[in-house]
Amino acid sequence: MILRPLTTLALILAMASPAAAYTVKGSVECPDVVREDSNDNHRKMNMWWVLGYFSGRNYENSASTGKGIDSDVLYAHVLTYCKAHPNNDMDDASIDLYDLLK
Repeated sequence: MILRPLTTLALILAMASPAAAYTVKGSVECPDVVREDSNDNHRKMNMWWVLGYFSGRNYENSASTGKGIDSDVLYAHVLTYCKAHPNNDMDDASIDLYDLLK
């Protein structure tokens, strides 16, 4: 009889653990990032999205990855990544850049 409450407790604890997956909101497909680069407003919005991604990851990791690097330089990497990987999106490019800098 003691096995049943322990099994239930184990299931509850397993469900309560934080998940590693997340939902991306507002990411742009790479072909659109490349196309939108010629529009200053879209370019800035995309760059701010990348900066927000860095802020979120830095908060999560108590880090300061990217600190001291000009935002235009960070965005240039995202644009270069997107030109080379047209089947990916801005989230993939941001992950690549963040991992490169940490």
